Amino acid sequence: MARIKEYSRINFEIQESSWEIFNAGCFARIADATEAMANPYLKLLGDCEYLRRARKSDQSKIETQRRSENALRGQITKLKKRIAELEGK
Repeated sequence: MARIKEYSRINFEIQESSWEIFNAGCFARIADATEAMANPYLKLLGDCEYLRRARKSDQSKIETQRRSENALRGQITKLKKRIAELEGK
């Protein structure tokens, strides 16, 4: 395949029998260029999906942390009331 691509780059007078080879090389080069253009887009899609999953995971961790914090605040309030009761007796 590489030889066909190189053949399509040569600047020469094409004879009737070599048109097929020349066209095959051109199409192969066009296909390679198209794939090369798509690579950055595919990388962006992958990065976007990774960041979406990371954000969801981080939001879940934050929510868990908030619930834990609220539970601990409730325990502090309960202990303060208990201390106040014990000091009052």
